[in-house]
Amino acid sequence: SVTIPASVTSIGNNAFSSPSITAINVAENNPNYTSIDGVLFNKDLTTLIQRPPTFSGHYTITNSVTSIGEYAFAGCNKITSVTIPASVTSIGDYAFYNCTSITAINVSENNPNYTSIDGVLFEKGVTDLIQCPAAFSGGFTIPASVTNICDAAFRDCTALTCVYVQGNAPSYGSTSFENTPATVYYFPDTDGWINPFAGRPARLLPLEFANGGDHIVITRLGSAFAGHLPIPASLDRLPVTSIGPSAFNWCKSLTSVTIPASVTSIGDSAFSYCFALTAVTIPGSVTSIGSYAFSFCMSLASVTIPGSVTSIGDGAFAGCWSLSSVSLPGGVTNIGASAFANCNMLSSVVIPDTVDSIGDQAFEYCYTLAAVLFTGNVPSSLSATAFDGISPTIYYLPGATGWDAPVNFQFPVCWAPPAVSTAYSPRFTSGAFAFTLVGNANLPVRIEACDSLASPSWSTVTDTTLDASGTLDFSDPDASSHASRFYRVSFPK
Repeated sequence: SVTIPASVTSIGNNAFSSPSITAINVAENNPNYTSIDGVLFNKDLTTLIQRPPTFSGHYTITNSVTSIGEYAFAGCNKITSVTIPASVTSIGDYAFYNCTSITAINVSENNPNYTSIDGVLFEKGVTDLIQCPAAFSGGFTIPASVTNICDAAFRDCTALTCVYVQGNAPSYGSTSFENTPATVYYFPDTDGWINPFAGRPARLLPLEFANGGDHIVITRLGSAFAGHLPIPASLDRLPVTSIGPSAFNWCKSLTSVTIPASVTSIGDSAFSYCFALTAVTIPGSVTSIGSYAFSFCMSLASVTIPGSVTSIGDGAFAGCWSLSSVSLPGGVTNIGASAFANCNMLSSVVIPDTVDSIGDQAFEYCYTLAAVLFTGNVPSSLSATAFDGISPTIYYLPGATGWDAPVNFQFPVCWAPPAVSTAYSPRFTSGAFAFTLVGNANLPVRIEACDSLASPSWSTVTDTTLDASGTLDFSDPDASSHASRFYRVSFPK
């Protein structure tokens, strides 16, 4: 801590930047300065001069303050957010410099000089972008009204991946994007763009959208767009909530997509015939995937559907020839007709117990699909043609009901988790840890391992099958290289 005596009449900017200072105290009889809770102010509490660097968490500036001094919060790398009151009329340069943990700079709605959008600080008319908090992550959309990006506005925003500028190219300072990895995206029919822009890559984003009054619907991406597409979370200061029908279909050079958490629905044929699409991140906000949404995305190798999704539309992933892994969440109740038809690389699927309906040809012509595990009772509506053209073994768990009748012209098999044989104790053999599993004949299993049960990170050791006698001799030659090793058995998926 620091104590300032009554004799001090002048203090330079950022005078107390030492990272170990916890409080700046001032003698009560100092006529020029004072402090509250270790924060340095001028005597009449109208200027916040410096916050000690060790402060952590949220800080609300007192209503008496009209000015935030230069470097006022500099080096406060544990502060997470700041609220600026209506009384503040000026903010000094570099006021939030090196606040590496700050995620939001909030401003009172009644402030006549400043405002904030998604935690980013602007002047009131939203023509000057003053400061993006250093810990802001993902993408940020700059409104079309912005004409200037202030010096150091995005400096050290190391988690910022994209900046979407809706208007013409704004002016910027020499350090506006210093030490920031973001790509700058701009829209058609805007002027002044060069590549690079402010030292960052600048790329045309031929994205069309419709304003729904309180939300945005993405309607079309130019078919010539190539590479990765990070969809903005907001446009026109409204959340992007929907990817419209056929919005990205036939974008043959689109390789990957990041869908923001604001999106709740993916429309019919939204990504159909995106032949080069290999990866898509579907957030937990999405509740429905439309018919043929990802059909004939022939390079899509795996997809994880979040637990928020309740319905997978007809033909949603039909013709995804490279799809070898699909994770269906517990919330899905309906798998539409032809939803996964012609997914030729899909070898196994786990159907959650929430699924009540599986449509016609849902897994038709998935020629490598050998095993399907239902984790609940037989669905009330299971189409007789759901597995048309193929003959996977249908498994169900012990205690499930309704599986006493044939499915796809064969009787389902109970997948009872195999047990470790007591006749052959777990053992080390020739440097490998080994054990024997016993269970139903020809039962498919996945053996996974991790190093700690306190914070497990399970990895697949092998996908295999118990033999015709219902046994499996397993050994792990890597076990001796681990201080501890735990194993579990699951269904391959």
